[in-house]
Amino acid sequence: MNLQGKVAVITGGATGIGREIAIRFARNGASVAVDYVAKSDKADEAVREITESGGSAVALQADVSKAAEVDNLIAETVKKFGRLDILVNNAGIETEMPFWEVPVDLWERIIGVNLSGPFFCAKAAAREPRFDEGARSHLGGAAQDLAVFGADDGIPALESGERTDGVQGAYQGQQPFPRTACALEPAGLEPREQRG
Repeated sequence: MNLQGKVAVITGGATGIGREIAIRFARNGASVAVDYVAKSDKADEAVREITESGGSAVALQADVSKAAEVDNLIAETVKKFGRLDILVNNAGIETEMPFWEVPVDLWERIIGVNLSGPFFCAKAAAREPRFDEGARSHLGGAAQDLAVFGADDGIPALESGERTDGVQGAYQGQQPFPRTACALEPAGLEPREQRG
């Protein structure tokens, strides 16, 4: 995949899947904005790995559940790189507890990041005049589960089909220039304590 000259925002890009996406995109020629909330050291490490390999990247702090911070993320990306071509809605929260034990404040945080976040990001990107300037773009989401896992009790994860469908459907045919919206749902991951 040739991404030479493209600019990408990767939400939740400091760790895990987001970090790997950022590194791969940079390796393929894209300039990358690595979004993070609290782990500035991890974001800096990802940026350093990219730049030491000859790529171009910047770490930008934004909580995707807050529309104003998302607007700033997009604006700062365009200010740094001059344009925006690709948005990857990767940020997401998961918990490893039975859903009936999830406190209301955590549930509201999950909804804010996993559902409102992709909406705020795609909305901000779609309104950016220099977003792809008429070429094919990707308003993508690594659509994660609502991520309430049943731990060892066999309760299945609660998944948000609405998020996946929304990413795919909300932007098709809504702009006077062609865009591609895609949603990718990675395979389920083991709870952190079970991962190698």
